[in-house]
Amino acid sequence: MGKKILAWLIGILLLIVGGFVFVSRVVSEEAPETRVSSEKPREVEVVRIGDLSDSRIPLSLIGRVESKNRATIRAEVAGEVREVFKELGDPVEAGEVILEIKNDGEVAALTQAEGALEAAEATLAKVKSGARSEQIAILETRLQNAEELLRQAKISGINAIRSAYAAGDDAIHSRVDQFYNNPRTDNLSLKFTPTDSQMKVDLLSGRRNLWVVFDSWEESLVGLGVEDDLLSHTDKARENLQDISFFLDIAAEGVNGLAENVELSLSTIDGWRLDVSAARTSVNNAITSLLVAKESINSRAASYDIALKEYEQALSGERDEDIRAAEASVKSAQGALAAARVRFEKTIIRSPINGTVNAIDVEQGDFLSSFQEAAKVSNNRALEVTTYITESDRISVSVGASARIEKKWDGVVTAIAPAIDETRKKIEVKVGIQDSEAELTTGQSVEVSIERAGENALGEIAIPISALKITAEATVVFTVEEEVLVAHPVVMGPIVGNTILIREGVDSDMEIVTDARGLREGDKVVMQGA
Repeated sequence: MGKKILAWLIGILLLIVGGFVFVSRVVSEEAPETRVSSEKPREVEVVRIGDLSDSRIPLSLIGRVESKNRATIRAEVAGEVREVFKELGDPVEAGEVILEIKNDGEVAALTQAEGALEAAEATLAKVKSGARSEQIAILETRLQNAEELLRQAKISGINAIRSAYAAGDDAIHSRVDQFYNNPRTDNLSLKFTPTDSQMKVDLLSGRRNLWVVFDSWEESLVGLGVEDDLLSHTDKARENLQDISFFLDIAAEGVNGLAENVELSLSTIDGWRLDVSAARTSVNNAITSLLVAKESINSRAASYDIALKEYEQALSGERDEDIRAAEASVKSAQGALAAARVRFEKTIIRSPINGTVNAIDVEQGDFLSSFQEAAKVSNNRALEVTTYITESDRISVSVGASARIEKKWDGVVTAIAPAIDETRKKIEVKVGIQDSEAELTTGQSVEVSIERAGENALGEIAIPISALKITAEATVVFTVEEEVLVAHPVVMGPIVGNTILIREGVDSDMEIVTDARGLREGDKVVMQGA
């Protein structure tokens, strides 16, 4: 009896388990339809592409305030500064003198050129009017005076050439040779060890090269007289002094780099430095004297030629060719005067623009080299900001874009460089300052925010990266038509920040879904706010 009851219970249990399994299978087979039917359409945000572009984040940069109208003024000739007329911050007008370089030689040449022109004009007037006997006597006296002045100028030239040799000889043999052993022999060597090996080579080879310079120069001075070609001798002397000056620059660099040690006392080093400095000054003065002497010879020779022509004209009487010759002399004298005036003006440093002196790094007594910067002048009331952007940023920045400087003042992009700056590897952008009350200073670093363009110059449009759906078949954006997603293939450009540029497939008026993640074409959706 007990076994029957147990068997009956087991049968009932198996029947219950089988029914449960059957029901579970039925439910599992119908579950997908149940889930699908219970799934709700997704809510999406749809925005016009043009509106997306209009709300883009401005491009934040650091720029430098500069003057639109500015000038860096450099010396055209080398020389000692005689006087500085302006100080930092002073206002200047175009053409106003900022500083003056010593110009005694140029002033003398200018005066001589003015006199030569007056003489030529007087000669022309006399040729046209003819000459009387008393005039001929005056012209003869003037010719004799001109000849004597030319002779004296030549004598002065000879003295300048000999003085130039003496200056070079003293600079090398008296002042520089003191830190050489056996300076005039093949066994010459230095009494100190230069800071680098190249300096040693330059000091030794440079000193050897000067042997030939002095030997040839000394030989050319033997029997030098007023009948010789003094202009050629003057040019050669100046060339020799320039070679010596170049060598003295090397010597100065060598001794200025020395430090006190066991072999050299500080007083010895200081003495060498003073001697080299004095030698350089002496040689530079000798070069200036040669230039003045040459100019004087040229001027006196021109005056003599004019006096000779005047005298010959007076003797021969008025002729058409004489008048033309006198007119040519006037033109020649005018040209010489213009050249002398140009040389003089190069010693006067003037401001080329109206503005303010923003930098001046020289004082009275300083020596300016040719093309050395002397001052900077700018118009501090006409300012702009210079900044730089990357290649990718260039796509979203255009001329005319609005800007903000220091989050206070309005500006506008006025220019974008057509090429990348080779030094910075970026593109230069100019931002004009529209706010006349902006408290900015030339040279100041400022923060600049530039409005990005929604559609750039190439016709590309920027949209959020999240609006793209990228699949193996295509890259698309979605629009909504009758609550169903419609895919539109696009051609992508570069990424700019959190946006991507679209080259093809959309336009500014298209309304797209801003977040395409998890969506597929054909999905039913509900637009926000619908």
